[in-house]
Amino acid sequence: MTELEYRKKKEEVGVMMKGGKSLYRLGVGIFVVGMIIAFAVYFGIVLMVEQTVEQLNAVTNLTIVIIIATAVFGGFTGGIGVYLKAKAKDMQIELDYWKETRGK
Repeated sequence: MTELEYRKKKEEVGVMMKGGKSLYRLGVGIFVVGMIIAFAVYFGIVLMVEQTVEQLNAVTNLTIVIIIATAVFGGFTGGIGVYLKAKAKDMQIELDYWKETRGK
């Protein structure tokens, strides 16, 4: 592996790692906002004694928000997976390059 090949591989892995981090951060942000909205809606309903049709619709909306938040949770755990996979690949490239350069 030449210096140029090494740098190219490192750059590709770096892009993957940045993508994984971005996906993770985006997912965490949306998840937190979604859960805050879900809890606000939930406690708004629980604190009210009378249950009107609008409040029952709010329960349905809460369920939808929780489903979306769960999907986003899957997205940011996927982001962690992409990042860790890229990190492992990065370490393997380092190891291969180190073996080749030290072996000479």
